Amino acid sequence: MKNQFLFLFLLFSTFCIGQNEKISFDQQIDSSGAIKLRFAKNVKEAQEIAKNDILKQFIVLYISDLKFTNITRKDRKFEKKYNSYYSIAGCLTGKLEFIEAYNHEIFEYFTKKYNKEWIYEIKKDVIGLENYKAKNK
Repeated sequence: MKNQFLFLFLLFSTFCIGQNEKISFDQQIDSSGAIKLRFAKNVKEAQEIAKNDILKQFIVLYISDLKFTNITRKDRKFEKKYNSYYSIAGCLTGKLEFIEAYNHEIFEYFTKKYNKEWIYEIKKDVIGLENYKAKNK
């Protein structure tokens, strides 16, 4: 009887301790630049936050809350294909100049990795996209 109890105890202990903790989307957002961008002090810091998010492979593209349209099935395909997420940049995200600098770093990364293919598929109301396209014709 003691052996059976010990066996069951060890079996259940292994399952409880051996579980992998899956990080939720909210936890990923909290550890990404989404929160840090709000407190960025300058453009260079916003760019560093973007580079860090790229390294973590948790890329966020900020959309203006003034121009925002619904996220469509096409947008979800883009997110999946380019391993990124769209997010509305409200008043809590940070200065527009810093958000644009963040997105610009993401655009540069996409261009290096995917050439200009991404530019035809990205949501058109991503902050800074028009400026980026004008500078990189």
